[in-house]
Amino acid sequence: MVSLPPSPARRTTTLYSCAERIAAEQAPRAAAVLLGLRWSFGLPSSPLEEMTEYSLPLNPTPLPAALAQRGDLRIARYEGDDEVSLHDYLAAGGTAIVAVDVWHVPFRPAYRRVHTSRTVLVRRDRGDGRLLVLDPWGAPAESTVSPEELERARSSAVPFDAEREPLFSGNPVGRVWFTVEADPFCVDDAEDWVRARLGWLYGEMALFRSDEKGQYGIEALRTFRRWLEARLAGPLDGEESLAARRGASLLLRPELTSRIYLGVFLRNAAHLLGDAGLCGEVERYRLDLGHWQSALDALMKTVRTRRPEYDVFIRDQLARAWDNEERLLRTLSLYALD
Repeated sequence: MVSLPPSPARRTTTLYSCAERIAAEQAPRAAAVLLGLRWSFGLPSSPLEEMTEYSLPLNPTPLPAALAQRGDLRIARYEGDDEVSLHDYLAAGGTAIVAVDVWHVPFRPAYRRVHTSRTVLVRRDRGDGRLLVLDPWGAPAESTVSPEELERARSSAVPFDAEREPLFSGNPVGRVWFTVEADPFCVDDAEDWVRARLGWLYGEMALFRSDEKGQYGIEALRTFRRWLEARLAGPLDGEESLAARRGASLLLRPELTSRIYLGVFLRNAAHLLGDAGLCGEVERYRLDLGHWQSALDALMKTVRTRRPEYDVFIRDQLARAWDNEERLLRTLSLYALD
């Protein structure tokens, strides 16, 4: 294996960072913990290239339903304005997470230069009917846009741009938006609360499931790793290899992000249980999430720049990431539910 330390694990998807920001206003100090109440790996049956920057990890029970059950954190997804009008929601004082093509967002560097999609926070401005937009990408920026500008951004087809934006272009944003609600965090018996959730996490890892949407569990992760390694072994410039690199990058982003929040929950769980052994295992798990980050960084690079040594590094980092998940599975087995 390559003897290099892993890159620091970073939060990657704008949807998670926006959701944490809204949840923190309603459940101070608990938002990151509540977002981490899920172990996840889902391998979609649909093409991975159809995923977006703000896709949620795939699960047999959708992530919003699991988070609502486990921590009273509710994330609702809407397409368009038929069920609930975004502008009515904003006018009533709500804060929404809105998928946009920043080609149409005037205060961002990509404006009319690069088609690229992500989510932003939107609130009603207190002034002249304009909308306040916070974009958390890169160096966060906040400014106002007109309702017409927002509509263009959320209705864009996001044309594919293989040269300037090979990852986050090519899939229409489709007027998708989200709301987040969280109850103030309060439990009667913290130890029972934590143990139950650790047991649920173990079940999600250990139990292989599949349905028409995909495969789930740690065995699905093994399948993904083998699938990607087989495609990395093909011609560097082959169409199948390029599609696999792009699709794997899109898949790993939300999976890595969910694990970073999982690490926050696990650290707090170990503290609440007063379990020094669990604490040590959790800190190792959090550190070694950097192997996910390193694999993701290299995959993103090879979408444009393909060299055999990069693929050796990717396979090595994926192997280390797999070892990290297996260690977590063994650790959580101590909390398996009867």
